[in-house]
Amino acid sequence: MPNSVMQSSKIQLTLITFSLLFLLYFGLNLPSQYQDALSFENEVNLSTKFLNYYDPYEMIKIQYPSFWTIMTQSNSNEISFQSPITNTGVIIQNKPSINESLDEITMNMISSIQTKFPNVQILNTDLSEDSSNLATQTLLFRYGEENNSYKILLFIKIYDDRTIVFTYYSEENLFDRFFPLASHMYSSLQMPSFVNIFEPVRYLENLNQSHHLNDSQGNKSQTQQAKKTILSNYENQKLSLSLKYPANLKKIEANDGLIFSSKDDGIAITASRIPLSNSSYNDFVVDHMISLNQTLHNFSVINSTTTNLLGYPTPMILFTYENGTQYFKGLQLWKFVDNSLFVYTYFANSYEKFDAFMPQIITMIQSIRLGE
Repeated sequence: MPNSVMQSSKIQLTLITFSLLFLLYFGLNLPSQYQDALSFENEVNLSTKFLNYYDPYEMIKIQYPSFWTIMTQSNSNEISFQSPITNTGVIIQNKPSINESLDEITMNMISSIQTKFPNVQILNTDLSEDSSNLATQTLLFRYGEENNSYKILLFIKIYDDRTIVFTYYSEENLFDRFFPLASHMYSSLQMPSFVNIFEPVRYLENLNQSHHLNDSQGNKSQTQQAKKTILSNYENQKLSLSLKYPANLKKIEANDGLIFSSKDDGIAITASRIPLSNSSYNDFVVDHMISLNQTLHNFSVINSTTTNLLGYPTPMILFTYENGTQYFKGLQLWKFVDNSLFVYTYFANSYEKFDAFMPQIITMIQSIRLGE
């Protein structure tokens, strides 16, 4: 195995164990051996209200207990949900994949766990498939002293070019009590595909709602930052796509698309290629709009027009939607090529940011080349 890969693997495992240590000391289809816990009757589990969490930058959708707190870190590939009253919680990590199998990742993780945690006992390892036939590695272990022990359950998946690690941790005497909450979270976890994630939703009857958008130019610091951005070259042979993108953006690739994003700036750009072998362009538009109507909260299409940003006439929609307390603004372009539809989406988590970064996004869109 190349030294660079081994080093990357060690760094990723260190981050995983560090996250667990930090949280514990500072405050789907499940394997059969855990099914009995689902029937564990407890007022905490039976009456718990779950809220929806959606992170368009890490491509994570999940439901979490309403009384738990969310912990995020800037430029981090993980999101944590923690009980405010016990050392119980869930960590979800979405990291670039390393060129290793699930078995190799698990063995390296076990080795790291045995080094980082005191008095570790590996209780179970299992390789199975989830409801979508995606291989899932299960790892259950305990550590600590008799009167101060913890139990930790991990589910590990390789999803396209990402490694997804779902970790449930708890004090051992509370593990079964709170397991149904973690089970619900795991079952609700979605890693949306590029076909259906960053999508607008309502029909053209909302075109007159232009008051949802503002014409602000964004604050000066954001505008200056956009102007200073350096562009890097990118090429994807699977998508027959090349473009230039701001070098400060984080890049995530998958078989059917890619995303460039900055959580700090609150912006993202996606590109996806959708086969239309079994449907016409018009059929896709209808199905697409129906899907959008079921995806984003309070979505409104503000304008539907034809643009020449790509160098030729291309359908474009301008839209807004809500995600929690944030009001997103975005645009989407569709281009039909060789029985496939290319979909480009740009969105920002505020109207001002959308306008401030628009100049560099236009430059990025104008650089797109298909089949070259």
